Amino acid sequence: MFVHSNWIKAGFLDKIKNLASRRNFKDLTLSPLLSLTNDQFHGHINSILQMPGTSLLFGNHDLHKDRFPNCYGFVDPTAVMVPIDHFLNDSYTPRLFTELFGPFQMIVEYNDNDLNEKLLKVLERIPYNLTEGVVSNDPIFQTKILGIII
Repeated sequence: MFVHSNWIKAGFLDKIKNLASRRNFKDLTLSPLLSLTNDQFHGHINSILQMPGTSLLFGNHDLHKDRFPNCYGFVDPTAVMVPIDHFLNDSYTPRLFTELFGPFQMIVEYNDNDLNEKLLKVLERIPYNLTEGVVSNDPIFQTKILGIII
């Protein structure tokens, strides 16, 4: 998730952390992972956290480990902050562009100066454009982004 620095200053990260903390097994807003074990999930997260400047925002804990076989994972929602420059570094891109089918997101802060030189270049590098999205209610911004990525 690419988040403009203004939204971070406005408390967006606290809001998504609060929303993520509401997810649970009891109401089925959180479920076991069928495609990853806990060790695989944590291994991937930890490989990202070894990159300089990254940080764990929340999560990365095992849940109900005693209730499910080891072939399934069950972790709480997890978010990692990753510097935008890492997405332009070829040595990091295999780890950063690996999709996890679980409660995981990378948060990438950008500002107005990063838009043309970094953000749009990163969007172009995302394989298959499967998880790419730009959300804004500014029609000028929408037109600029759509004109470049379509």
